[in-house]
Amino acid sequence: MVRKTYVIVSYDVTDDSLRSWLSDELSNLGLHREQYSLFSGKIPRKRIKSIKDAAERCRDKEDCKIRIIPLCKKCYQDSMSFPEQEEGTDDYTVI
Repeated sequence: MVRKTYVIVSYDVTDDSLRSWLSDELSNLGLHREQYSLFSGKIPRKRIKSIKDAAERCRDKEDCKIRIIPLCKKCYQDSMSFPEQEEGTDDYTVI
């Protein structure tokens, strides 16, 4: 059984090509866009390392900030969405 975890990724990237690449990468890793620079989802734990690897492309850029926030199941369940999502769906989370 693959262990999955909830994760939120937010970023502030001024470089257009890097921002576009990062957005595509997060989508390809199974995260869903919540807002322009916020992604979330329930993904296999091993994919968090892939997100960290993608974030490494920003390491030496001054105007590039990325935050990766893993959430426990309880914290995710206690989160609230507006408008409320249907019971049993994991499609998005608004914090």
